[in-house]
Amino acid sequence: MRRASGLLSVGIALFAATALAPRAYAICQVSQPVICQSTHYSDCPDAFPVAGFLGVVGFADTINSNGIGFMCIDTTGFECSLEEGTAGDGRVSIEFDWSNRDFSTDPPTSPLGCPNPEGLPGIGRNFAQIVCNDGVGAIITADYWIGLAGYDFNFPTRLDLGTGIYTLHLSPAPTGLSLVSSASSGGIDTLCIAQTGPVPVYSDCDPESLAFQAGVGCDTPTPAVAQGASLYLLIGPASPPPTDLRVAAWSLPSTTPGPEGSRCISFPTPAADECARVGSTAVVGGQDTGAVASWISTCAVPVATDRIKLDSATLSRGKLDVVFSTENETLITGFNVYADATKLNAAPIPAKGNGSNTYLFEIGRGALKSSRIIVVEALKSDGTAVRTDPINLK
Repeated sequence: MRRASGLLSVGIALFAATALAPRAYAICQVSQPVICQSTHYSDCPDAFPVAGFLGVVGFADTINSNGIGFMCIDTTGFECSLEEGTAGDGRVSIEFDWSNRDFSTDPPTSPLGCPNPEGLPGIGRNFAQIVCNDGVGAIITADYWIGLAGYDFNFPTRLDLGTGIYTLHLSPAPTGLSLVSSASSGGIDTLCIAQTGPVPVYSDCDPESLAFQAGVGCDTPTPAVAQGASLYLLIGPASPPPTDLRVAAWSLPSTTPGPEGSRCISFPTPAADECARVGSTAVVGGQDTGAVASWISTCAVPVATDRIKLDSATLSRGKLDVVFSTENETLITGFNVYADATKLNAAPIPAKGNGSNTYLFEIGRGALKSSRIIVVEALKSDGTAVRTDPINLK
């Protein structure tokens, strides 16, 4: 089933042939939402805000999110839902409205343009470039849907047979970039990087998508996607990673030919706790989006990063009190407390995500049963975990 009847499709074609191009319109005067509320995207490292760029196929230069954040990594953002869980759990989604302004800036920031001023099917197909904390990117695209009067980014998801839910697994996925060689000399680093292809694309037109499984289909085809021609460089803190994907926030370095068809970039060696990130854009529907679609990074080796120490574990007044501390949190997203092999906390204890911090965990003495060995585990955004030395309760 198509989203519009054949008669309506004819009308749309006539309108598209006679109307002004989408770039002629300013911000939408009525709500035109972009949502992913009943599903989510999985395996996207999200200990910190996830980078995103939203645009219209063929008009990304004049109709885009204009730097306004739209990625949900937990339930605290604008209209974010329970589907996103907590920061660091790898679950993200999209919430945006083409009529909204970001009033946290002065003056307030507005989206550029309106995808579909007349609210007609098949007009203003949206695409979202998503780049997770580890630089892995994906492009997700959806058509206008009359039932929402906007763009439903639940539709590109597909059924995960293992969990029985609709989702998109964004990692592990290729970044489209490969580090061929690296060198450092005299305070200058040189990276030689090969471009290996565009990031993965997920569409509501895919046969396995929720849209097709529900009989909704799509009115315009999935746009062709290719890798941008240029490499972009950004040197900055190891954490948090950048959230502005627009190339204006990055530099365009000169390159020289390198081994295995790569291109080499030279730059001052990053300071401790800094990373050099090299990314490339995407070409969607024949137009370079002007936004980085993925990146790879090399980082200076920091001193004493993500260290964790179990300071004390004591029984008092029917409770177990566990005090633990961290040094220079960079990748830590949360913690688990164990008594022998039993995990005492129902969900990961959220990390603060930066700096050196002290935490207190309390639970009733009865949760211990006969266990007497306490250990704290730190979970990291790269998928690894580290544990403290144990403490024996007396």
